[in-house]
Formats: sequence, structure tokens, C-alpha cells
Amino acid sequence: MYFEWSGVEPAEDFSGIREDIMSKTLIWLLGRDKPSVAVTSPNGGETITADNASIGWTESTSGGTGVASRTLEYSVDDGQSWVTIASGVGASPYSWSLTSVPNTTRGRVRVRVADNGAPSFAGQDESDQVFAIQRANGDAVGPVVVAGSIQVSPDPVNNQAAATLTATVTDAGTGGADVAMAEWSFGATPAAAGVGHAMTGSYTSSTVAVSAALKTGSFSPGTWTLWVRGRDVHGNWGQAKGLPVVVNGPQPTDASGTPRVFALAQNAPNPVLESTTITFAVPEAGEVWLAIYDLQGRQVKSLFRGDLPAGVHTAAWNRIDEGGKRVDPGVYYYRLQAGGKTFERRMVALR
Repeated sequence: MYFEWSGVEPAEDFSGIREDIMSKTLIWLLGRDKPSVAVTSPNGGETITADNASIGWTESTSGGTGVASRTLEYSVDDGQSWVTIASGVGASPYSWSLTSVPNTTRGRVRVRVADNGAPSFAGQDESDQVFAIQRANGDAVGPVVVAGSIQVSPDPVNNQAAATLTATVTDAGTGGADVAMAEWSFGATPAAAGVGHAMTGSYTSSTVAVSAALKTGSFSPGTWTLWVRGRDVHGNWGQAKGLPVVVNGPQPTDASGTPRVFALAQNAPNPVLESTTITFAVPEAGEVWLAIYDLQGRQVKSLFRGDLPAGVHTAAWNRIDEGGKRVDPGVYYYRLQAGGKTFERRMVALR
């Protein structure tokens, strides 16, 4: 049988003729066809602004069977994932409440129909094209930063020279609203939404190219992260997305040689074989706590806890834990707490 079926247009990976022959053969063998379903609304190109929409479809069964069940679903990501609207519904049309459905520019609906034959057959259809949902109170998700769009020039960054940060922020798939602003921050973790540095862009559409001129003089040398996030016109902030960058240059200091910012550098060497050194900077005198933790958040070793003057300091770790044992190979975190701030970095220990 395989050779007979593959002999129908064998050069084609997919053959409409072969599929049609197979379908007709199965109908003949089983005695009836599966239900026929066709979505009529919303079927693509519409923009829904009301709190309710009408889902319409046509359906038919064959072989003397009737409809046993109907299930309606929707997608806000062009069919990549589906959410059930209702099961066991009556015949078309269906009044769909959108009060819990997020705004989108990539909506689709799908209708599944099963017949009451033995065995039961099912058919389905979805919107031919995407439609938009743009309710006044339907957008609760902020924009996203397009993957791979964050760039910095020059790269690596020299903290003695200016740099330019660019990215693309879009709300097209998370509500379809215009992007209202974007901001950047620098460090091991992103700044809280709304307190970063503003970025420029033409904020008149749902996808915006943004940029910022970076004053790098306060950047500490080491491996850090530049963070970008956006906000839509409804006030929704999106998640920050980061770009790891290497910063070259001296430790930022003021006229007296004091560091200007708190900083926690990447340990060196990393990965760690026998021992490693951690460098950190504190711009003001005060209590400092530097400790190492495992992936479960358990403290492995406290390297220093006490008062320190402002300046650049170092701490060494020889892979010995609090109990005097050499730690196993793996991933560890070290955390600096100083001046009401917390900084974390990751290190790897090899055997």
C-alpha cells in the first residue's frame, strides 16, 4: 500500500492529488465523511472594539449523523496557542464575551465540531486571517523588546568614550497599542520600571526603533548588562531585556579617587579551579556584606561582613565553604549588599 500511495506524484513532499485520493478512500472505507466546518466571522481583517463579538460558522455532517458537540477556541498569537471559549455550545452564532481577552493584532477563532456517529468523527476550521481586538480597557500587557535588537556601539564599551544604545520595542503582539516610551539602565539587574534613563524614538506606532547616547563615565569595568524596557500608551510597562556587555577602562572615581558608584565586578579567574578574586567598589563608607551562595539560595561562604571605607576592595575565595570543605563543581552566586543596594553575579567552579 505504501508504494501505491507514494506512487501518486512521488516527487512531491505534499501532494494535493494524493491527499484527495486518500480522503476519498477513507470516506469510502468508513462509510461517511467527517463534519464540515467553516468559520464565517470573525474571519480576518476585522477590528473588534466592543466587549462582545459574534462568532459565526457553517457546519454539516454526513452519513445520517448529527452534531454531538461543539467547542470554540481563540488565539491571540496567530494560532501558536489556543484558549477554550466554551464547550457544548449550540448552533451558530455564539456571543463571545471579550472582557477577559487581552487586546491583540493577531487574533483567530477556531470551531471544532464532533458528530454522533460510531465512531465519532470531528472536523474543525479557524479564521482565514488574523483579526484585531482593540478594546478600550483590554490592554494589560506592556511592550516587548524584540529579541536580538539590542545593540551597543562600540562593543566592548570604553568608559572613557561615549557609546550608543539601540533597540526595537513593539506592542504589536501584546495588545497592539502605540509604544509611548522606552528606557535603559545599566547593572547586574534592571532598574525598576519608570526610573531608568529615557530613550528617544518616534513614538507614534506599535513598533518603535529607540536609541540613547550613553554617558559611560560612571560604568565600572567588567562584564555588566545594559537593560531596555518599553511602556505603551495605556501605561503598561513590559519586561526588561538585557544585553551583556564588556566595559573596559579604569574604575570610575571622583577628584579624590573615590568610586562614584557601587559596583561588583565579575570574579577572576572564572571559571574557578583553585581560587578566585572578587573586586567591588563602594562610593561611601558603611556596612558591607559579601557572600557566596549555591543555586538553592543557601549560603556557602561569607567572605566579608563589616564596615569598610569608600574605595575599591577585593576579597579572595579558595573554594572552601563555611564547614571547611572544598565545594563541588557547579554554578554559584556571589552577592554584595551595601548602601541599601544588592548586587549579584554568577561564577562557575570546575573540578
